[in-house]
Amino acid sequence: MTVPMTVLERRYRRMLVVLPKWYRAEREDEMVAAFLEDVDQDPDADVRHDFGWPGWGEFGSVVALSARTRWPGRTGSPRALVKGEVVRLIGLIGLLLASASALNQWLSRIAPELYAIHYIGADGYMGAYQGPIPVIWDWRFVLDAFLDGAAVLALLALLFGAWRLAKAGAAVLLLTLLAFMADDLAGEEFVLVNAFLFHLICALYALCVLVGFHSDVEPVKPKWWLVALVGIAALWMSLGWTTFLMIDVYVLVGAVAYVIVHQRRLWRAPATGLLAVAAVCALMALERLAWMTAHLLYGDLVSLAFAVAQVAVLVVMALWLRAQAVKVLPPEARSPLSVAS
Repeated sequence: MTVPMTVLERRYRRMLVVLPKWYRAEREDEMVAAFLEDVDQDPDADVRHDFGWPGWGEFGSVVALSARTRWPGRTGSPRALVKGEVVRLIGLIGLLLASASALNQWLSRIAPELYAIHYIGADGYMGAYQGPIPVIWDWRFVLDAFLDGAAVLALLALLFGAWRLAKAGAAVLLLTLLAFMADDLAGEEFVLVNAFLFHLICALYALCVLVGFHSDVEPVKPKWWLVALVGIAALWMSLGWTTFLMIDVYVLVGAVAYVIVHQRRLWRAPATGLLAVAAVCALMALERLAWMTAHLLYGDLVSLAFAVAQVAVLVVMALWLRAQAVKVLPPEARSPLSVAS
């Protein structure tokens, strides 16, 4: 005779949906039995079975297990290991770009004559350095400071192995971006729609850090990431006097340089790097696509043409990089059940 499922068991099984299907197929009944066995030891077991919910501790452990099985670092099938590395690389690239932006902002305050885009002339237009724009101390400025600080903290903590601190920084980054996104949705201007998309993409980077880095992941090698941070910040500063050469231009330059190196067989990037950069190119193309509406409304045909060219090249690069990655991807196979605890 089949024992009817209690309310608590049904809720627990629903919670296990966050786990991969292959994992649930072989471990769900075992996990449910272990959970219910612990509940049966409670003096109020009958009440919990009829009205109870799984605790936050159980939910947190299941979410952590889901991250380790979906995006593993050392234990898993070859394809699953690739997926995990791609998620981590996307998060690292996002933190790298955000940290370079933060360094740019800080350097522009310390040495304003180096970064004219933050300064305004007497005629009210951006141009030659005439003096700093007064800082408006509103809540958005404070959140911007949290945003910059959290990005730099999370990146440096990841590079030097302080993963709990890195995830705390990524969590602060995500919460701050959610606050910005809520404010963006309250606005009516089309610019706020573009800002919402930008903040959403940044939130995706932070989320990749939160789910991608766990106990089953090898430490990050900091050397080249620190070099890239300094290099991107320097490039951004050197071209900061223009209003249209954004960070996606640097991505385009790097992508074109890789195409040349790739075609000459001087160096071939691994599939994980190709897929991660392809994803970043696609996200940047989406962001630039949203800004094309502004150029249309203002009738700025030069900026519109430049934006169209950027989007086109970014999309082509994303598709080309993905096509190169597919050629060297390992075969698809189900991950083994052994995962890091």
